[in-house]
Amino acid sequence: MAEGDNKPQVITALSLDDLRPTELTARCQTIQGRTVLIKFTTLTWEEWDALGREVKDPDVKRYTTRLAENGIDLLPNPDDPKFKEAQQKAWDDRQARRLFASLEKSGFTIPGETALEKMRTLKKQGDSLLVNQLVSIVLTSQVQGRAEIEALADSFRDEPVPANDAPSDAETHPNGVGESIPG
Repeated sequence: MAEGDNKPQVITALSLDDLRPTELTARCQTIQGRTVLIKFTTLTWEEWDALGREVKDPDVKRYTTRLAENGIDLLPNPDDPKFKEAQQKAWDDRQARRLFASLEKSGFTIPGETALEKMRTLKKQGDSLLVNQLVSIVLTSQVQGRAEIEALADSFRDEPVPANDAPSDAETHPNGVGESIPG
């Protein structure tokens, strides 16, 4: 939860100035109960889109494991497990690039020159519980609003958080452990 006044703000957006990216703080928790706060900044639509376009989708034509009706020709097979794996790898790469950009906008650094190098560093050195929470928080904050995140978080909790006990301006992590709070 953020320090100070955490009352939700409702504004009427009158210009693009009201839609600027927001700095948030991810609140992640270790298995021992230690809380780790990590700042990140949401991306502009241009940044989000450009980072996604850096990764090419796999070409389904390369996955020819299905016979045509004539029994001779091979056809692209979108259900091929190798194609599905290639699709997942492309999605993971896009999300990693977006994660790193959001973190770096707020000064968080991950060693490596490329997204692949940064991903290798994060996989080798990052605590899996913290990294999984961070990935979920950062990426969820880019596509869902607070109400949607809170509703999802409640589905993972033993008991929903009473409205008067909930962090008033926080977006809770989908597993109820971590959360993002305005920075």
